[in-house]
Amino acid sequence: MLPLGNNIRRMLRKKKMSRRELGDLLGVCEGSVSRYIYGEREPNLSQLVKMADIFGVSLDWLITGKEAADRERLLPAKKYVLTVEGSMFLEEVIHEQ
Repeated sequence: MLPLGNNIRRMLRKKKMSRRELGDLLGVCEGSVSRYIYGEREPNLSQLVKMADIFGVSLDWLITGKEAADRERLLPAKKYVLTVEGSMFLEEVIHEQ
């Protein structure tokens, strides 16, 4: 199971919330939530943001299990910038001088 699925499962237990209840809040069926947990399907960005809000966690933690500060210490001195061209997202890596 991927970190996202583990974190969704962990937060459902912590909040004493069912998959059906989460699905109702996200506007998806219980089966979709199960597929997110098992890594068979990925929620879209708006669903991820809404889940993070429902669970009271950061988006970084929900997806990776780590907070942004934890990741920054592990990464080399690089910044990752997302740019939008049409409907396609490109990731550019900029090395700090």
